Order: sequence, then structure tokens, then C-alpha cells
Amino acid sequence: MLFGLTLLCSTALAETNDPNAIIENALVVDIPPDGLERIVTIFPELVPLEIPVEPLSQDIERGGSCMNDIWFDISNLNIGLEVVDASVVPQEGYLDFNVSLDVNVNDALNPFLLDFMLTFCIDYSCDGHVDPFQVDITSQIYLTIDDLNLDGVNDLDASFENFGYSYDLASEDINVENCALATFEDVLNFFGLSVFDLILGIVEPTIEGTVDELVPTLETTIEDAFNQFSISETVDLLGSELNVYLAPEEILVKPEGLRVILDGGASTDGAAACVNAYDPNGSLATPSTLRPIGYAPDGVGGEVYATIDDDFVNQALYHAWRSGVLCQTIDVNTFPIDTGILNLLTGDAFIDLFPETQALIIETAPVNPLLLNMNTPSDVAIDVDELGLNFFAEVDDRQTRVLSLGITTDIGVDVPFNEQTGDIAITLDLSGDRVEPSLPYNEFLPNSAELIESSF
Repeated sequence: MLFGLTLLCSTALAETNDPNAIIENALVVDIPPDGLERIVTIFPELVPLEIPVEPLSQDIERGGSCMNDIWFDISNLNIGLEVVDASVVPQEGYLDFNVSLDVNVNDALNPFLLDFMLTFCIDYSCDGHVDPFQVDITSQIYLTIDDLNLDGVNDLDASFENFGYSYDLASEDINVENCALATFEDVLNFFGLSVFDLILGIVEPTIEGTVDELVPTLETTIEDAFNQFSISETVDLLGSELNVYLAPEEILVKPEGLRVILDGGASTDGAAACVNAYDPNGSLATPSTLRPIGYAPDGVGGEVYATIDDDFVNQALYHAWRSGVLCQTIDVNTFPIDTGILNLLTGDAFIDLFPETQALIIETAPVNPLLLNMNTPSDVAIDVDELGLNFFAEVDDRQTRVLSLGITTDIGVDVPFNEQTGDIAITLDLSGDRVEPSLPYNEFLPNSAELIESSF
């Protein structure tokens, strides 16, 4: 399946979403008419190639003896099916479902057996088969949103309705050999029957019964395909939990395609102690407008278009930040480093203060939430604003903060899609050229600020 991913964003005046706000239109999935053909690809896989039919026996008239008995038996019946065409066409409010089958009843190498008696105790035996003829099946697929599991989360419900069948069977398609078929047909006609009606009476209930049995599987398959976009997951962020959910809220079916609108949100149990003082108590909110169904920017193609609202991404980034995932301490218990790395980062600015290396502790101070950035050569970027790095070392026999650096940069995120395998990968673009350092604390070497910043 070809998949196109875009982000719905706005440059309008920013506001703040409540931490637990439900983000409307968090994910919008569009399937243009061509993409809907995927639905019918499963139908040929489900249709049996051959359906054995139970022997059919009917007494037309019983006179008490073989002199005036009229009856027939048909056995060794097999109905062959082949899907020759299938389509799903979006209309206003529903999908038109159309399937054409080639149907045959047995064949010349494996005929059905027709036995009948037409009075005077004469028993006839015939071999027969029906050449392939076309059966057209039509239906409408209605898609609705409902809480099917009564768990408070909406699901997509698919329903096939208004089935219609058209049988293009002609008398010349029926082949019967080795018996006086004309006589049998005359007797059937006398009682208001015919061989044509007899064959159709076998085919119709068999095909329609088979379709009835397939409908629940088709409905479930469609529902499962769409419900894959729903999410209710808890992500472990280095010991903290980030809860993310997406659930369908509305579905639209138009001639130009199908659209599923999912609301969503992200949450954590509360602000970590390391960021509590900086918590803006909400994520960035910007108004946005839905594009027409099937819209794709230049360079984006596919059979399914998914648009993620930037408010949803920013809420997830905010809660990831709020969980304290960026609050880290690097010390002897995690990854031992010494003041040599401080001189390396600052162009030996601290060589006089630490002529001999000693243990160094680095603590991060993420004062600002992460933000989505669309003004980037990458597919998207994540803005890191003033991520603090506090350096601690022993000065005059006590642990002292010797330097605080602020880092502002963007992390490019590319999401290449493999059209052959359907896999989506994520690659990160980190470049020192885009790092903007600052010195919020530098009391030990105030005259070296320019050297420290340029070296970093």
C-alpha cells in the first residue's frame, strides 16, 4: 500500500492547550477512490473455487406405481466460482460494492448426473454441465462510528446492505447428454417448471448463501483495517510513562473519497520534579483548517493519505518533556567523565582552573518543552530550546557549579517510506552547525564567554 504522510500546521497566533485536552482532528486519514480498490482485493481470496451441492430429489407427481410416477434426482453437483471483476466506488454517504463472477455447474469432464422417470416405468439417466455464465452482485457498504465494545472508545463499524443479484444464464448454456431431455422438458413445462428454472434454483441459493457467509468476514476485515489507525498505548520513557491514544470520531464518504477523522491526545501522570518549576501547564495550540478529501502536497503520493495535526504532536512532545525524560545526570554511576571533557568543549578555557583532571558531573535542565518545527529541510524537526547543561566539579573542596550552557537547536526527523516493503523508518539529523549555545552561568571565567561559546 502506498502511504502519504503530511502534517497539518498553522503559523497563526499560538495559544495553549490544557495538558489533558482532547485534540480534535489529531489524525485525518483520506483514501481516494483508487485506494479503495484495496478493499476488494480480499474478496477473491475468500470466495471458494468450488462448492459441492447436496443431491437434489423431487417428486413431481406420485401415482402409486411406476406407471404414473414422475420424479427426478440430480447428484454429483459442483458449482465453480471465479471472480472476474470487483470494485468499490465512493458515493455520497456509502460505498458501492460490485462483484462479477463466472459461474459454472460441473463441466464436460466431471458432469452432474440427472435421473428421472416420466411414467410407464421408464427410467432415464443423463450427464450434464452448465457452461460458465456471469453473475453480478451489488451492495452498499455503510461505515459508521460507534462504541462497539462499550469500553468508552469509538470503533469503526462496517455494514453490507441491499444486496442485489443478476444471473446472466441462458438456456443454451445448459448441456445435457445421453437422454431424452426434450421429453423431460415438456413434462416439466406441463407442471410449470423447466430445466432452466431447475438449474437456477440450484445456483441462486448456493451463491447467495455463500455471499451471506462471507459478509461477516468482509465487514470484520474492513473494520480491522481502519481500526489499525486507533491507538491506546503507554510508552516507557526511561522509567516515565507517556500515554497516547487516537480514536475515530467521524467518518465521511464522498464521491471524491473516504475520510476518517480521529481525535487524540497524550498525557502523563504529572510534571516531574526537575521540570515542575518551568511547566507552562499546557502545550502549544494553533488553529488549523482541514484540507479537502484526497488533498496531497506536491511530492506526496499514495493510496492512503494521513495528516497529523501539529497540536497533537506538540501535546505528545510536551508530555514527553513533562515526564522528565530530558532530565539526566551523568556521573560516576552512569558514565564516568572528568574535567578533561569540559576543556575539550570550551577550547581549554578551564585548563588553569583544573590543571589536573577530576570527576565531573553534568546535569541537564530542560527549561522549555520540545516543539514541532516544519521549517526544516527534513520532513519535520523537533526544536530544543535552551536545554541547560550544568557542569559540577570540586572547587575548594566542595562540589560547585562551574558552568551552565544553554543549547538551542533543531533535530531533523525524516520518515522515509519503502514502497516495496511498506516499512516506515525514522532517521535523525543532528548537526553542530545548527547549535546555538548560550551561557546563563559563567562566574568562574566571565572574560572567556566568547571563547567558550565559539568552541562549543
